[in-house]
Amino acid sequence: MKNKLINKIVVVTIFLVTISFNLHAQGTIDFDHGGHYYPVPGPTPGTPFYNYTEKGFLFQVIIPTLGTTRSPYYDNFGIVSAGFVAANSPYNSTAYLTFVQYASPDDYVSFSQTSSEAFGLISVDLATMVPALVNYAVTFLGTKADGAIVEQDFSVTAGGTWDTYYFNSDFASDLVSVDILAPRLLMDNIVFIPEPGTTALVALGLLACWRTLRKRKFCQ
Repeated sequence: MKNKLINKIVVVTIFLVTISFNLHAQGTIDFDHGGHYYPVPGPTPGTPFYNYTEKGFLFQVIIPTLGTTRSPYYDNFGIVSAGFVAANSPYNSTAYLTFVQYASPDDYVSFSQTSSEAFGLISVDLATMVPALVNYAVTFLGTKADGAIVEQDFSVTAGGTWDTYYFNSDFASDLVSVDILAPRLLMDNIVFIPEPGTTALVALGLLACWRTLRKRKFCQ
């Protein structure tokens, strides 16, 4: 009776872990669910300036050096509502993130998981401001768990249309943060892959050991 109960518990655990991995196998940050967005002026260069969170990811504007173009604590960063006709921006039926570099020439957007766990990236939707006569580059710099830096440049097509850009294999896993370097940015639908946390890995390890012991028992 006791062994049967243990077997039932293990089977249920396997089922729940499997469902959990299936549900979290892939996700999309679409900026459509409100999240949380608020200005946080940093007192010193390098402090986070704005914050936006969604699906466990934190987006920040980082200002390494304070310029004098406008207010030292000013950048155009926010979430454009679905269907809103914004000046100089292509129409999008869903919400999206916008950023324009004003405070200094080295401001950038950075994001990572609030849990500090690693993740991978599959694709992202990008667009140019309108009118846009030439393509411009958006650089993604990924920091890996071991400190290694990976880079990918996308040449965003001129003409004010939304297009999907795909990350290479360097961005497929083990990322702990990503910096986005561009003087202006229109971004939507970041498709990501969360990696299993410590608890999930321990659970899978225990299940693997149980299955091994069970096989040995039946083979004796």
